[in-house]
Amino acid sequence: PAMVAILGLRPDQSLMVKRDGSWRAGWPMPSYILRYPFILVRVPNEDRMILVMEEDANVVSPDGDQPLFEGGKGTKHGEDVLNYCAAFNRAVEDTQALCKELHDRGLLI
Repeated sequence: PAMVAILGLRPDQSLMVKRDGSWRAGWPMPSYILRYPFILVRVPNEDRMILVMEEDANVVSPDGDQPLFEGGKGTKHGEDVLNYCAAFNRAVEDTQALCKELHDRGLLI
């Protein structure tokens, strides 16, 4: 079981996203979208996670105005991205645990 967000009630119509793909002002944007193009993934057979990004996102470039690293160390922006993704992952785990508990008690349809 998992929580989902319903963005509209009719096919090809969203209450929160405009036809051009931009988010309508005044509506909260889901964290899943806000953390894009970054995500923390668990390293198989290890007790650690790494931050990865979708290279084709056209959001990050080598000469961008918000570098993730400088001088071999993470910048404040890079640390902010990492911390946001870590908080997102914790929230996902908490939500999954809540959904499981609700399901196990017969409260989730």
